Amino acid sequence: LGVFGYGGSHWAIDAIRSDETEILLVVGSGLSQRDTMQWDPKMLPSKALIHIDADPLLIGRTWPNEVAVVGSAGEALRDLAAIKNAKGLEAGRAERRAFLAQIRAQGPRQYNPEDTKSDAVPMHPARVVAELRAAFPDDGVLCVDSGAHRAWFAEYWDVRQPGTHFSLTNLGPMGGAIPLGIGAKLARPEQPLMVATGDGCMLMHGMEVHTAAREKVPLVIAVMNNQAYGNIYYRASAMGPGPQRLTDIPGIDWVAFAKSMGGDGERVDRPRDIAAAVGRALKAAGPYLLDLHIDKTYPTPVKAWRERQHEWEDND
Repeated sequence: LGVFGYGGSHWAIDAIRSDETEILLVVGSGLSQRDTMQWDPKMLPSKALIHIDADPLLIGRTWPNEVAVVGSAGEALRDLAAIKNAKGLEAGRAERRAFLAQIRAQGPRQYNPEDTKSDAVPMHPARVVAELRAAFPDDGVLCVDSGAHRAWFAEYWDVRQPGTHFSLTNLGPMGGAIPLGIGAKLARPEQPLMVATGDGCMLMHGMEVHTAAREKVPLVIAVMNNQAYGNIYYRASAMGPGPQRLTDIPGIDWVAFAKSMGGDGERVDRPRDIAAAVGRALKAAGPYLLDLHIDKTYPTPVKAWRERQHEWEDND
């Protein structure tokens, strides 16, 4: 069904918040603000919450549960998958499948999927992510930085193989994706690797391109360049031109920056040029930066999250 919570998919949000959900099994999540849609009580099941986590202090911290299991998420899932002849599960299978079919029939999995076809210039972020996904190998690893681009990649990047999507979500360290990508590529040298980051994140730790170049670590670095601190811009723009101006990041040539660090790259302004640029980046022997010029004014695809935030601020 996709991702639940911040940057979540239409299907996952509708399913978990449905009145028909009787039992919710939570594995390896601390049920934080982002994991729970601003602590939305609508996600609580009608009969039982089962919480599995390696850290006992996370179990019950947000909500009480009927069944608590302290243990490794991986081991727990393997044990569950090994269960044979589970009569209770078999008895409800047809009803569960009908429920899932009902969720899928309500509309597309993504919010605003038509945005992935936009020909706008500066580019629409949804179209950029869709083009990057289409041009990148299925077994390629994606490392996502912290910023507005995280929501775009959560919504529109289709994960096709396990263990190929890493996102710095818990602590939100801006600029951490290039170091993360270097480590992931060294650990998995046979798999292509893409770093999804923003120009604000590049100001934090973009100099690590030099580390990748020095160590000859091939990375595709996709910079979602909206010439602003994107997430901050959304809030500041509502406060007036003064606060909004403080979020601007004008006039940086990120391709020149990458080359000065020992890497390579190119600027991309039109959606139709992204696929060829990714192809060139995949052939590079070191870090190759794609300076993707996007429009900062498109709101991130977190409609349900935004609605719940207003509700939480007003009522909770």
